[in-house]
Amino acid sequence: MKRSADGVPWVPWLHGALFAALLSGGTACGSSAPETRTDEVVPASEEAVAWFGVRGTKCDAVLPALGLAAALREGAVSPWRVADETTWCTVGPTEAGANLRIDSVAQRVSASLERAAIAFYVARGAWSYTVFEGGEPVLSLESHLGRPLLSGDAVRGAAILGVELAVVSGTAEAGQDLTKLGPFVKRIGVADPGADARRVEARTAAVAETTRTVERTLSRIPAGSWAALPPLGVVLVKAVELRKKDEEEVPTYVIVDDMTTLVLPVARAEAMGMRPVASVETANKVLKLIDDGVDIDDATYDAGRMKRWLDAMRIGELERIAQVFAGLCEIQDKRKLVQVEAGLMETSREWLAEEIAAAKQVPLDGIDAKLRDLCD
Repeated sequence: MKRSADGVPWVPWLHGALFAALLSGGTACGSSAPETRTDEVVPASEEAVAWFGVRGTKCDAVLPALGLAAALREGAVSPWRVADETTWCTVGPTEAGANLRIDSVAQRVSASLERAAIAFYVARGAWSYTVFEGGEPVLSLESHLGRPLLSGDAVRGAAILGVELAVVSGTAEAGQDLTKLGPFVKRIGVADPGADARRVEARTAAVAETTRTVERTLSRIPAGSWAALPPLGVVLVKAVELRKKDEEEVPTYVIVDDMTTLVLPVARAEAMGMRPVASVETANKVLKLIDDGVDIDDATYDAGRMKRWLDAMRIGELERIAQVFAGLCEIQDKRKLVQVEAGLMETSREWLAEEIAAAKQVPLDGIDAKLRDLCD
């Protein structure tokens, strides 16, 4: 690709902002909004989460009430996750019980141990809870059957939970606002015992998907191969790596364009139209197209035609670039090219020469000379 005195590729339509974004691996059209955190208790959109806490006892006492003591001695896999908090034993289902409400289990354990308990259910953008004392329902927020409804004895519920009345009263209209769930859970001190496991599972799934993305990318444009990257033209893929961006591992191309090394996320490169270089068959077809020439009825300067040709270069399809070059060759036979046409002819010829040479694995100078001969 032709370069100016400062080493920047000379491309008529490549503005500084786009090139800067390309170098940084970002976009030229703004950035994404910051992520909203809610203490990481909010499930994915298709997932439901339930857990409960039993107050004033350790999980060693809760396990028998769950009917697990004998089973665990026999080596059975527990269907529950438990964790001792400061004043609570928290209980949540493993994968076998995922997506189910477990209020009735919390009520049974509360009755068996004669302890206070609170059961949570979070799904479809809403959250509900019920407070029990000795198995008796005291206070509940139900948000999955219409508008949030807080019912029961709020004063007694607040005392059982060890918080001010305003804390539980404030949940009356909050059941369909997931941003209010995290602070409420944190204030009570009843964290979901399955949250860490879900985060690990989510990270594992993300890494697996990222690995699959890299594998798909390597099968399409492997490291060490040539590729066409609009609007730069032909580039060398030096490597495909996982690079950290915003706390995530992002599949990333390391690209060499002449003497410049670019780092470009795979997703961004694909959005720009990056593709493998053309096949030998396509390269031969393109040369024949240029040799046959194209018909230009009106050789006068046409702004609309020029825009279509610039768009063709921006898209980066080799056959369309060949049509641009052949069209300019035809016009050059009839009149002198204006400056923008002359620049586009040079840019299109350089792209064609580089890609055809890479496709046919022949010296660049020979292809460039052939293109000049076909245009004379």
